[in-house]
This record gives sequence, structure tokens and C-alpha cells, in this order.
Amino acid sequence: MALTIENGNIVAGANSFATVSECRAFCDERGLSLPSEDAAVEKLLINAADFIFSLETEFQGVRKDSTQVLPFPREQIFLHGADVSGTIPNILKQAQSRLAFDAQENDLFSTGSGKEVLEEQVGPLKTKYSPSGSSNPQNNFTAALNYLEPLFKTGNMVSGWSFNIPVSR
Repeated sequence: MALTIENGNIVAGANSFATVSECRAFCDERGLSLPSEDAAVEKLLINAADFIFSLETEFQGVRKDSTQVLPFPREQIFLHGADVSGTIPNILKQAQSRLAFDAQENDLFSTGSGKEVLEEQVGPLKTKYSPSGSSNPQNNFTAALNYLEPLFKTGNMVSGWSFNIPVSR
């Protein structure tokens, strides 16, 4: 599957903000390794775009067009005091590239399918798991979320997975 890049013009069928070459350049600058095959990097970028999509309610502003596939471009969005409405901010591409790297080793959407350890003993090795098999593993993609933070609504600070959403009466 080839990437279709959203460039701010509401590209039909868009599935990525960053190109493979942009992702490779970002990772190379930071000493992060990606697969050598472009098709593998494309899949990682699509998964990363899906993750960014899952954060849409945390972003400033509104979609530029109701028919667009991805959550950007947006209207009424400011980055460091400048109006960046209708654009694809570079920090969005950086976050997607970092998430693509992270997706190699981590499921970006943890399911909680592991078992919670209730009891553990070192000698002679005893481990007791929760009978329900439930746990709540969550990956923490702090690096990517730090890139995205300026695009979040005012007051939404990256803190693991917690967002502070302003409430008024």
C-alpha cells in the first residue's frame, strides 16, 4: 500500500502526514533505526497516523473540511502564538515519525490482554496470576506526545495518558 500524503489541501484518501523520506530523515538525525524496506516504513507511518487520529479530541480547533480523512489540516489552531490554520505543522510530521519508530517495538493501541501478577515468590519460583486475566498495560509515547503538545487545547499537558480538559460552569 502506498502512502497518500495530506499536504493541507484535503487530499482524497490521505493516510499520512509525513513521507517515508521525511520519516527516515527525522529518525536518522536522532540515531533511530527503521526497516530498510520502504513498504515496512509506510505501514509504520499509517499506524502512527491512526494513533494521531485517536487523539483528535485533544487538538485545538476544528477540521478544515468535513470530508477530510485525517484530523489535520485544522482551522482555529495556533502554534507558539502563530495561526497555523489550514497547514500541516512540521511538529505533526515529527510526532508521526517518532510514533512510526515506536510502532516497531510497541503496539500503539495496547489492549490490556496480559495477565496481572497477584503474587510472586523468588525461591522456589512461584507466580500467581489474576483469574480474570485482566491488566492494564499502557505504552507511554512521551517523545511523540511532547511534539504534539503545542497542538493540544490550552491546559492539556502531556502527562502519560492524562489530559487536563478545562471545564466551566
